[in-house]
Amino acid sequence: MGYTYDYPRPAVTAACLVITEETIPKVLLVQRREEPCKGSWTIPGGLVKENESLEQCACRCVYEETGYNPLFIEQLHTYSEVDRDPYDRTITTVYICILKRPSLVMGQGDAAQAEWFTFQTIPTLAFDHKEILDDALSFFRFHLEADLEKRKMLDPASIPGWGASLHPNGENDEGYSFDLEGDEDEFEGDEEDGTEMHEEDEMYDDELGDIKDVLNSGVDGNRDKGEKGFFASLKRFFKK
Repeated sequence: MGYTYDYPRPAVTAACLVITEETIPKVLLVQRREEPCKGSWTIPGGLVKENESLEQCACRCVYEETGYNPLFIEQLHTYSEVDRDPYDRTITTVYICILKRPSLVMGQGDAAQAEWFTFQTIPTLAFDHKEILDDALSFFRFHLEADLEKRKMLDPASIPGWGASLHPNGENDEGYSFDLEGDEDEFEGDEEDGTEMHEEDEMYDDELGDIKDVLNSGVDGNRDKGEKGFFASLKRFFKK
């Protein structure tokens, strides 16, 4: 017989937000089949089993409720406010999965329906899932900005602290060799007109701008004021 604690323990759950990386991004939500909050829309998730990790639980719940099986997820945040769940003391760790485009989904298990929504058509969400989705928007904008910066890196030596770490023979501290002078065409495009890379960057900048315009409007077009913490810092960064 296992050890029994003398004090109550909160419920531990995991959830996963699946978002598409399109010009008009979409998010995957499920409609609850059972109480509490029957008929309300939520982020896919559920209770962690004793024999699984948080990551395994998050992926399992998405698959059981929508039919989609996330392959790569990243932890977003853990939500532990005492009153976040009016029915129980619940701590939830939320993960995020980013896709290029929507996958075929169907409500099953605990979910009566599973649908993709744009951020302008998000239905009323149960519990604190609107706050979670707002945080995910900040994460998503950060992801897009980081991806843009990676695509604009034309010369590894231009990265702060990178070039200084190279030895004179072109090796870094771990012994890996870099050819900073070869394959210039790969980075700079056609030398004759010099426009290939420039045009690609302009197209990507335009697309990124469209996505950020959508995301900056928030879930319902009216973002909350007076936010604090890491996610608020990200929001301020993207408002510059």
